[in-house]
Amino acid sequence: MYEPFEEWIRFDFNDVWEEYDGKLKLGLYFVQTKDTTLFRKTDIYSSATIQKARAGHIKHRIVRQLIPKYTEAKSMFKLVIDKILEYSKNDSKIYKLMNNMLSGMLAKTKTTTGKYQINSDLDQLFAFIRKYPDFRPVINNILNTNHYLYRAEKDMVRPFHC
Repeated sequence: MYEPFEEWIRFDFNDVWEEYDGKLKLGLYFVQTKDTTLFRKTDIYSSATIQKARAGHIKHRIVRQLIPKYTEAKSMFKLVIDKILEYSKNDSKIYKLMNNMLSGMLAKTKTTTGKYQINSDLDQLFAFIRKYPDFRPVINNILNTNHYLYRAEKDMVRPFHC
């Protein structure tokens, strides 16, 4: 996420899967393969993964493509990750959790929206939860610290068919 191979792709609801046109562009591709050295067999892969497969002469067949109308700069998450490191004071127990949460959100077809905070003050934690009565509260203690990662969230489902 800090130094990706390609720009970030950003889909909107009007982007649709199409038959592969023979030209590899920035996007996602439905690939048929039996390979497990790079691929996880037949599945959906990014154009960067397919470029690596081609360079390694890994046998695969592209069937469909999902090409985004929008892209974001490669440096899109650099500032966010830098701020996570700064605010966590380089405490790996905190920044690893935050970075993993951030990366995990990128590949989901079901995602959760909400408000997120880190704090050690329990009064502020409970005031935060009361502020969002329509959201589901989730509270996690950060191991070996007196800090809590807490959130009030709602589930959102995004259809993802190829």
